Amino acid sequence: MRNPARPLSAATLVLVLLTLPAALSPAQEAEDSLSLNIVLGYGPPNLDGYGSTGFAPIDFDIIDAPDANSRDLGTGWGGGVALATLEYSRTIPAFVGEGPFFSGNNLELSARAELSPVTVEAVGSATLTPIAFLKFQAGAAVGTGWTLGFVGLALRPTAPGEMEEIPFGGALVRAWLSGTFQFDLAALLPGDWNHVVVQAVAKFEYRALSSADPGQAWVWQADAGLNFNGWRHLGTYVLGYQMPRKLNFAGVMVETEAWLGDLIDVSTMATAGWGSDFVTVTISPLANLAFDVTNSLTFVVQIKSTQDWSDGTTQSNYLDGRDYEGRLWKLDRIVFSYTRKLN
Repeated sequence: MRNPARPLSAATLVLVLLTLPAALSPAQEAEDSLSLNIVLGYGPPNLDGYGSTGFAPIDFDIIDAPDANSRDLGTGWGGGVALATLEYSRTIPAFVGEGPFFSGNNLELSARAELSPVTVEAVGSATLTPIAFLKFQAGAAVGTGWTLGFVGLALRPTAPGEMEEIPFGGALVRAWLSGTFQFDLAALLPGDWNHVVVQAVAKFEYRALSSADPGQAWVWQADAGLNFNGWRHLGTYVLGYQMPRKLNFAGVMVETEAWLGDLIDVSTMATAGWGSDFVTVTISPLANLAFDVTNSLTFVVQIKSTQDWSDGTTQSNYLDGRDYEGRLWKLDRIVFSYTRKLN
């Protein structure tokens, strides 16, 4: 099945970008905020590169699995995206100094609950802004999943075999550290129409599913099932333009994802494996519409680059049974993310 409810980082990043000018203004006192974010979207169907190379076109066909140890390709309709997040944060002035780059220094403490049709997760984080153009964050999360039409939590076989669905059968634990560089041209050239913004995020995240054996792949939120217990690096790069209009932001975001450490060598591209050393790239044009100070809507189109496995091996449930052939691009998702500030 296609992914029904994967979290959308684009919406969060746009909201961070929209606060850049505020980071340059003096902080007066601690502030509390409560917000609700609802993500809905659609993923057009494709066959993951079956019968094609380089690009996976939209295709409503279904290639049936040849046996119980294999997967179907395609769904005939595509996939949905659904996620609701309730977040509370408290922003406290910290290490405040003189000048526009230091007067807005703060520490933000955040707690949120995320619910999709097949998963639930609790998340906490602390974000320090020691200077207007730098942020450092530490965070942790714990969650679990179930099956409701889509598979929220499952284990891949460690040998040719069937996928094992494990509703509430384990806890997913995440912990991360990240650093963010952000810059707004208006800090140097003040003006309502001078907000050309840049953001670059380097994030190191450890992920572990309690029920997975060492080296065993697992599925979370009906994704592609390329998850392992271990470290990974996530890079996010945004270039955008803020405007004093209801359409107050437009830009493009590039995201990269790669495993670190021994996980890179599990099944490499050079050895005709499935591509554990592959770097996934997602390019996303995006725009934000601010109806008022309380309500906003972010629109994102995600174009993703993943592994293209050979036609003869791509249906295998067993990852080591797949052979990497090249890089595959596809239209992954079209997403709307609505945010309402509750206080």
